[in-house]
Amino acid sequence: MGNKLKAAQMFRLLPECDYNLEIMRLLPEYLSTFDFTGIDLLHALQLFIASVKLPGEASLIDRLMTHWAERYTKFFVEIQENWEVCLDGGRYEHKVQRVTDDIFIMAFALVMLETDLKSPLITNKMTWENWRVGILPVEWDVDYLKELYDQVSRL
Repeated sequence: MGNKLKAAQMFRLLPECDYNLEIMRLLPEYLSTFDFTGIDLLHALQLFIASVKLPGEASLIDRLMTHWAERYTKFFVEIQENWEVCLDGGRYEHKVQRVTDDIFIMAFALVMLETDLKSPLITNKMTWENWRVGILPVEWDVDYLKELYDQVSRL
């Protein structure tokens, strides 16, 4: 049985496993089983998160998002000035810098946003303005970022 198959089976059959060093070594193999072709950032992230149990520790989430961002970046077409994104059935063009670091920042920020908005333990929910300040290093189109925020808040 190949490493990819072992990794896929482990993460899919044991989504609540501890994310120890050995498990984390298999993560790139597991992610290689995903095909994110034509899937926008938020939906690709949701597909991945639905297949694993996110750990509660931020450093482990960081590692998961780092590997996911590296994998997702590979599905972008050659870097172009405009990126067409399907959102709610509409097509919008947004200037986006397609780099793994930005995708990582966005993935981590989206996970934290959803946690913040959905947790009953958090009474002071993150506003659009608060969230935007947290992702200042990402120089993506503000309308696209607002759409991401709105989509997560509607989940």
